[in-house]
Amino acid sequence: MTLTYCNMSIEDLVMDLYRKGIFMLGTFKLSSGRISPYYIDLRKALAHPEIYTALITKLLDKVNSYGLDYTAVVGVATGGIPYATLLAALTLKPLGYVRIEKKEHGTMSKAEGAISHHRVLIVDDVTTTGMNLARAAETVISNGGEVVGFAVIVDREEGAENYLKNKFNKPLIALLKLSDMLKVLREHNLISDEDYKKIMNYKSRVS
Repeated sequence: MTLTYCNMSIEDLVMDLYRKGIFMLGTFKLSSGRISPYYIDLRKALAHPEIYTALITKLLDKVNSYGLDYTAVVGVATGGIPYATLLAALTLKPLGYVRIEKKEHGTMSKAEGAISHHRVLIVDDVTTTGMNLARAAETVISNGGEVVGFAVIVDREEGAENYLKNKFNKPLIALLKLSDMLKVLREHNLISDEDYKKIMNYKSRVS
């Protein structure tokens, strides 16, 4: 990865996410049960180290702009763990992670690593309704940690920001929001008017 790639614009990065098949059009069932006309699979970004590193570097810049005082980074299994890992490495902060469901063997724990007695930034790849981030926050709190904020690569803008603000009074920091991504993709003719309208109609129904 070159420094030039890390300094690329958000616009160019969004276009790369589309061209690499990370932002996909089609019919997809989400973990929430909703049927979506698009899907963002940030696990695919892990196969492109230049994109993966650029995403987390830019997310870190945005987190820093909020001035949050956090002492540990906690990823949400499974998609958030690689992003939390790199963010923790770049900031030299301890790392932890939480499972949505507890494991059924060994310690049977839902929380691992640096959580207890830490001021925690919770990291995930994509958020839709905010429910997974909320469950992660509850696990952090029940294991002796304090949540200071949430950070994601993409906010699908389906209610997560307001839900987390109302429930925990903590900010959701998103590198990319769906509406901004769609604007870039449409301006560069990467998606058709028909697909753009289909996604916007979906967004208006679920927001």
